[in-house]
Amino acid sequence: MIEWPPAFVERMRQQLGEEYPAFQDAGHSPSPTSIRLHPLKTESSLEQGESIPWAPLGRYLAERPVFTLEPLYHAGCYYVQEASSMILEAFFQTIDRPEKPFAILDLCAAPGGKATHLLSLMGSTDTLVANEIHPQRNAILFENLTRWGDPRVMVARCAPDQLAATHPGRFDVILVDAPCSGEGMFRKDEFAIKQWTPELVIRCADRQHQILDAAIQLLKPGGVLIYSTCTYNREENEDQIARLVIQYGMDLLLPDLDPEWGLVRSDLGYRCYPHHIAGEGLFMSMVRKGATNDGPSVGASPSLRPNPHIGVRQAAPVQVREWLREADDMEFYLTRQQLWKAIPADMASSAFDLIHSPLDIQTGIQLGRFKTSTLFLPDHALSLSTALHPGIPHLELTREEVLNFLKKETIARSGESPGIRLITWRGHGIGWGKLVPGRVNNLLPHHWRIRMNIPE
Repeated sequence: MIEWPPAFVERMRQQLGEEYPAFQDAGHSPSPTSIRLHPLKTESSLEQGESIPWAPLGRYLAERPVFTLEPLYHAGCYYVQEASSMILEAFFQTIDRPEKPFAILDLCAAPGGKATHLLSLMGSTDTLVANEIHPQRNAILFENLTRWGDPRVMVARCAPDQLAATHPGRFDVILVDAPCSGEGMFRKDEFAIKQWTPELVIRCADRQHQILDAAIQLLKPGGVLIYSTCTYNREENEDQIARLVIQYGMDLLLPDLDPEWGLVRSDLGYRCYPHHIAGEGLFMSMVRKGATNDGPSVGASPSLRPNPHIGVRQAAPVQVREWLREADDMEFYLTRQQLWKAIPADMASSAFDLIHSPLDIQTGIQLGRFKTSTLFLPDHALSLSTALHPGIPHLELTREEVLNFLKKETIARSGESPGIRLITWRGHGIGWGKLVPGRVNNLLPHHWRIRMNIPE
């Protein structure tokens, strides 16, 4: 274990006082492993773990498996998430709900843990925009949301000020899980220890200041902002909330959490410490925007390119519609790349408004493309979607076969009628295969394959 930076140690000694030795011991102990279950992709074998008190679908695992070799992970039946982060549920559940649907923004969404959690907590007609500006992290976010399979999400790759300039006052709820100095992740991430300096704290606090200014502009009057970091210092936590309250007149909205959970309530938020709970370091707070406060000005809209994911809204042929559980409740559109997509009708108006703005925003279930004028080839994303029609022909594989499939190997099979099959493990979709005499042609996209060697 790498030693903590002396300046960090001194800060925490002053912050925790006599609790510091317990904090230090916990910070050098193994991290617990936890997952959060998908509310619709239920699997009884996952119910065995110890429940996380603040997240009914959260589970602690007795030991950490190799998740790459777990078929249910690839099926999106759960998300591997640190337990402290799941406290988001206790905050979100206390927000007063309007009669109309919520428009929700996760402004710094990668890798997708809190975005998938929000999807599990949202109402059926709510919509979520999950945003991540960095291309590589955005790709990871998109993959994780595809695996989760919920159609009510749009994925954006925009700078916060771009969103604020083009869509001010749009969202009822905004989550800012801000980039931070990462002090709360020291026992899980040695790089966080190596990069930490007091100067990094200052730089992170300045960046958070800018992100929050954009978030306030994006928030509707009366809207709610949830702010979190995985760090301990006040500069990145309470000081950020204090500025929102003092400078912009926002109202502090702290829920009354169960004291037995072990979170520490400060003057402007809640803190998770590893010597108090089975989880990593975290800060979370919540504020409400005033009814007439528009927040800071973000200036003129920056120069932007047209959205590369734009498409034409149109009726879908039966060869497309038949793959969906409730096609009548969907709106369809065809992208310039000839990819058919479906959007829940309740969110179609908002979705089309966003994808026709000059921003990089993707939305809709990726259904597939026509290989010929009559042959429709389903997209990998559809195999993972909760909107997939349950009557689609499927092929259940053994665990060994599933792992070979995920390696993008050909599966031997005979005695089956030819055609496209949903490849399943315990009934959960994992991908598509095409049955031909003697084998299953593997339709798994190349970049989704398992790269590690599979133990015999």
